[in-house]
Amino acid sequence: MSLQSTSVLVTGSTSGIGQSIAERFVAEGADVVVTGRDATRGRAVARWLDALGPGRCSFLAADLGTLDGPGRLAEAAEERLSGVDVLVNNAGIYKVDGAPLSAADFDEMMNLNVRGAHLLTTALLPRMAERGRGAVVNVTSPVAYRGYPGMAAYAATKGALDMLAKCWAAEFGKSGVRVNALSPGPVMTPGVEKLIGTGEEAPKDVLARTNLVAGRVATGNDISAAVLYLASPEAAYVNGSTLHVDGGMNGVGSLWGTNEDVP
Repeated sequence: MSLQSTSVLVTGSTSGIGQSIAERFVAEGADVVVTGRDATRGRAVARWLDALGPGRCSFLAADLGTLDGPGRLAEAAEERLSGVDVLVNNAGIYKVDGAPLSAADFDEMMNLNVRGAHLLTTALLPRMAERGRGAVVNVTSPVAYRGYPGMAAYAATKGALDMLAKCWAAEFGKSGVRVNALSPGPVMTPGVEKLIGTGEEAPKDVLARTNLVAGRVATGNDISAAVLYLASPEAAYVNGSTLHVDGGMNGVGSLWGTNEDVP
């Protein structure tokens, strides 16, 4: 599908899933803004994606965990893109839910994963509604839909994103704006590697501790293709929904085999 003349803002897109999503939109001809806190890495990623074409890509530095960061990003992205058509709320962090999780770690996750997405989206949604079009995709997680040991706080942030998507869809749907959530299964991103390590055996380790009927770990392409669908006109009748792209984890699988397997 072609998304020429479509403007896209992807948060947390200088590595991992977010970068794969941005790359997919650029490949479809969209004008994309990638964001992150590391300006050096962000500019390098934007230059690389821009060279791939046929779409365009540029970088805006943003710290969505601060109070003013989301609003400043909304203003800058609106100006850079002459209006944001698609917003992908992908930025997020995971803190191990230890014994106990510190108040600082809890606040850091909530501020970035939930408050940042909320402030950014509520700054852009009214503008989308005024233009009579727009799509928002909140990237959640399988832990938002089933209980897993050691992940309560992180799961709460992802569950919040799921409900925000549904409420925004109800509020802005009649204005031509669609808001959905996407729950990706395990992908070998830097964040996952911090939990289980790197190397050739890492994907096998994930499979050994999960019950993925797909029999493999997801690729960035698996996730970006689903995000592209939700953001495109092909999904014009999809609003307030959650798409599980997780190899069967939510429907028939489980995240960790036993409590003892939790890293």
